[in-house]
Amino acid sequence: MLPISRIASVLLLTFGAVSASNAAKQCFQAGGPTVYGDVTATVTGCVNHSGRGFAPFGPFEAQSISERLTCTYTFNKPLLTSSVTVESQSHDQLALLTIATDAGPYTPAEGDVVTPIPGSLSRFAVVVSGAGYTGTNPASSGTMSLKNNPPEAIRSISVTQTGVGSSPTVIRVCADDAGVPTPVVRESVPVPTLSEWNVLLTACLLGVGGLFAFWRSKRNSHQAQA
Repeated sequence: MLPISRIASVLLLTFGAVSASNAAKQCFQAGGPTVYGDVTATVTGCVNHSGRGFAPFGPFEAQSISERLTCTYTFNKPLLTSSVTVESQSHDQLALLTIATDAGPYTPAEGDVVTPIPGSLSRFAVVVSGAGYTGTNPASSGTMSLKNNPPEAIRSISVTQTGVGSSPTVIRVCADDAGVPTPVVRESVPVPTLSEWNVLLTACLLGVGGLFAFWRSKRNSHQAQA
């Protein structure tokens, strides 16, 4: 039977591994923190969008952003950048979105973009334009994944719009760690210990041994004096 300490260690490590791997998509909302596993995201600089008319965006998981505004998502613990996506709808060809993380400006690549978003009413493509992304029509949509030479992890991501579109761009930032391997659970090696009874027995044996050694030493001393 496993010692209680070992069972507790295994359970703790297993729980930690499970909490570290959500394997579910979570989009971060403005107006209050969003909890994603053991990560809390706080959104500032933009406002929630109801999501109406912008399927498949759900209520409160999308934000509106317009010219010269920056929408910033801050995480209390690092997120793997390979699991982070920025989705945009109603993306005008005059609206340029640029992305930055705490490591600096993100350099877009054509392979980052998947367009249009399945189920979106904005059916034109989003394309890479210089250091950012722009639409090909006033009603463009696309998913931009941060996978082009990303840092190992990010603590914040910001989306900035420059240029005036026919309407504010609707964006959402989501994380999905379904592709992130679950951390290996390592069992802690139990340190050999003695029970209370074994400690008591050992102390008694040591005491008896000490008394015997003392008695033998005293007897030898008397024999030497004789």
